[in-house]
Amino acid sequence: MQERLPRLLYIDDEPFNLELFQLTFFGKLEVLVAKSATEALKILETSSNIDFVIADLEMPVTSGIDFIKEAKALYRDIPFYVLSGYDYYKECEELDVVSGFFQKPFKKEQILNLGHKIVKESLLKSR
Repeated sequence: MQERLPRLLYIDDEPFNLELFQLTFFGKLEVLVAKSATEALKILETSSNIDFVIADLEMPVTSGIDFIKEAKALYRDIPFYVLSGYDYYKECEELDVVSGFFQKPFKKEQILNLGHKIVKESLLKSR
């Protein structure tokens, strides 16, 4: 039986970054994208089986951290990660709603491995 593709929701206010994620992970992850926290919350509400979420930290209106705080209260079982061009690793590590931190430029293999690990763990839990 072939393992299903991990399903990722990526939030970033920069259209280039959204397209970059979709192209980088094409055929390896199912990538849904949102350009704002509001749009991301709507996707979470209407889409099933989202395995993990990565949010850009620096966004207008609602920061990635504020989005994660709001979304985590509604979707406790989904792991949320931060992506930033700035080194906020220590700050993110201290927040119980953030599962991890990726720094730009991101390492493709780290995100791929994480997605497949989350899917495997999910399958084991459902057995």
